[in-house]
Amino acid sequence: MARCLEDKHPYLRNQFYSIKPKWQPVFEPDVATLSGIGDASIKINQAIPGFFGKDNLSDLTGFNASENPPEIDKGGLNG
Repeated sequence: MARCLEDKHPYLRNQFYSIKPKWQPVFEPDVATLSGIGDASIKINQAIPGFFGKDNLSDLTGFNASENPPEIDKGGLNG
């Protein structure tokens, strides 16, 4: 329904059957979030080897680890 409202198009119900929704975070992850994801993925991989990997981590968490991290303002410490 949200897609119909956003696109202003009356999609048919059968057009949505093949869609696989993915959750995407609203905000950029902070250090605590990244730490939690890293800790949880390590623990899960210890119980189920290979469950998390570079191919599916972004699908399962919504965070893309392959993207370049944003520049951090060092407050003029390095010049």
